[in-house]
Amino acid sequence: MAQVEAHNLHLRNTLADHLGAIGGLTMVSPPAGDLASPLLTSLLAERFDRPTVSRQLLERHRVAIRATHAEFGFNGIRFSLHEFNTVKHVERAAEAVRRELQA
Repeated sequence: MAQVEAHNLHLRNTLADHLGAIGGLTMVSPPAGDLASPLLTSLLAERFDRPTVSRQLLERHRVAIRATHAEFGFNGIRFSLHEFNTVKHVERAAEAVRRELQA
């Protein structure tokens, strides 16, 4: 179980590093450390619509993420990483987000 947790957190931290370099995103999840989990949430700039970004990532890039729920009160997207994901998946997801937000 510890190996799975370490793998998931490694992927999460790698994705956070990649997403941190993309304009239009602000990380809302805690930084790497004791409070980090394999869920990673980012706030989108107001010019983006979270359901649209989520749908475009799936349709154009086959990257499945979730838009935050309206009751959360912010315009965000959420990534959930687990043992079946790889570093290549993370890199592909980050590149897809970059492409969509810079389009």
